Amino acid sequence: MGDVLKIYTADEIAGQLQTSYKTVLNLIKRGLLKALPGIRHKRITEAEFNRYLCSGHDHGGGLVSADLK
Repeated sequence: MGDVLKIYTADEIAGQLQTSYKTVLNLIKRGLLKALPGIRHKRITEAEFNRYLCSGHDHGGGLVSADLK
């Protein structure tokens, strides 16, 4: 079987980062976090979220585990 692509909403990412939804939208706008294209409601892949966490960017909250389970 193929790999399952996990996708999270900007609100779920905000919860994991312990920050606001608006901050996540600002990260996307600044190009620090990449959302899937062409979607009104922002969605972020698990791989992109992990890349962001490993990049060490300051997002206004403490770093959290990349495990979203």
